[in-house]
Amino acid sequence: MIAATLLFAATLPIHGVFVELEHRDRIAESKANAIVIANIIGYDTGGCPRYDKFSQAAELIQSASLDAAIYVGLVYGRDFRSDVATEEELDRARREDVIVAKEFLAYLKERKINRKLAGWYLAREIHNFDDSAQQERIHQYLERVSRDLPKLGAILIAPFFVTGCSGSGTLNAKATGTMFADLIKGTKITHLLLQDGFSARFDHACSWPDWKKYALTAEDYEREVSKAVRKLKVKFWVDMEVFGAEATADRIAAQYAILPDTARVIAYKYDDCRKQGMNADVCPK
Repeated sequence: MIAATLLFAATLPIHGVFVELEHRDRIAESKANAIVIANIIGYDTGGCPRYDKFSQAAELIQSASLDAAIYVGLVYGRDFRSDVATEEELDRARREDVIVAKEFLAYLKERKINRKLAGWYLAREIHNFDDSAQQERIHQYLERVSRDLPKLGAILIAPFFVTGCSGSGTLNAKATGTMFADLIKGTKITHLLLQDGFSARFDHACSWPDWKKYALTAEDYEREVSKAVRKLKVKFWVDMEVFGAEATADRIAAQYAILPDTARVIAYKYDDCRKQGMNADVCPK
C-alpha cells in the first residue's frame, strides 16, 4: 500500500485546492497553482454571521505562495437552497455577496495587504433541479451578482449534481449539462467547478453504497457538463471530493480515471488531500 500511495502521489496531478480557513496554517507549504478559499463569511450555530474570517483569510493570503492564484469565497448560505429560493432571497444573497466583497477589499487595503487576487468564488451551492421557472431565477441572480461584484478577473461557481436514479425532480446527465450552461450563459461567470460527489453522493433514494457503481454515473455527468459549459468558453474544473474514510488511493485513482479530457482538478479539501497523499507538492504532509 505504501508503494502504491507513493506512485499515486507522483503521477496524479492536482491544479489546486479548496481551503477552509481553520486549516490555513499550513497553506504556505503548498505549491498549488490555485487556492480557493471556501468562504470568508460563514454562520455560527445561532445563525449569526462570523466576520472573524476576514482576519483568517488575510493571514492565508499573506502566507500563500506568490505563484498561486487565490480565489476568495464569499457568503456561504447555511440554509440556502437553489431549488426553492425566492426572488427576494436571491436578491438579498446578491446584495450580501457584493457588500462582503467590497468590505473585504477595504479590509485588505486598510491593512496594506496588496496581494493581487485572481477572483471571487460564489459559495452558495446550486444543483440540478427540474424547475424551469426557478432556473431562470437562479440565472438572473448569477447574471446580476457577477455584474455587480468588484472586478478582480475570474468568478467561480461550484454546483453539484443529484443523480437521476431518484426519479421525480432530478435531471439526467445531458439535461444537467444543458441546465448548468443555461444558468451561466450571458453572465460573467468564468469558471465552473463541478463537485464530483464521490464523498457526498447526493441521492438519498439511491444511497450509492458502492462508489464503483457511482463512478459510472458520475462519469456521464462530468462529461455532459464539461461539453456544455466549454461551448460557452467557460473553464471547466472538477471539484474532486477526497474527504471521508472511503477516500482511499484506489477510489481517488478512479475519480481521476473518469475525468473529461483536459479537466483541471481542485481537491476538496486541503486537510483531506494531505491525508490521502495525493500530491506531495500541492498537499504536503
